[in-house]
Amino acid sequence: MKPIEWHDDLSVGNDHMDNQRKVIIHLMNMLLRQQGSLASALSHEFSVLLARLRIVVAKHFMEEEILLEQNDCPCLEEHAVDHAYIVFKLSETDAMAEEKIVHQRIPLLCGMLATHFATQDIECRDYLTA
Repeated sequence: MKPIEWHDDLSVGNDHMDNQRKVIIHLMNMLLRQQGSLASALSHEFSVLLARLRIVVAKHFMEEEILLEQNDCPCLEEHAVDHAYIVFKLSETDAMAEEKIVHQRIPLLCGMLATHFATQDIECRDYLTA
């Protein structure tokens, strides 16, 4: 899978939210880069990157949902369900074999996050301003 690229069309007009999303994209791309070599993917660095991704994604989603709720977003429930599913898929890596994480779960998560950022976040853009 090719890396996710940030472009201005992904901006929700909130620098804090956009910066968090850029960090998530950066972490996903770092994990994708290690995908080519299973030996490097099974390294301590890979484990640290995956743990950091879990933390950053959970924090971002929590803050995003708070902002959507504060701004009375009509699609909050649907958005929160998508967040929960992504977090669940990310948490499943704890019980997965390393090879499956590298070759299946990381590409899946990359696609899910890219789609979420490009569709659901953009649809809710008016409710994500500070």
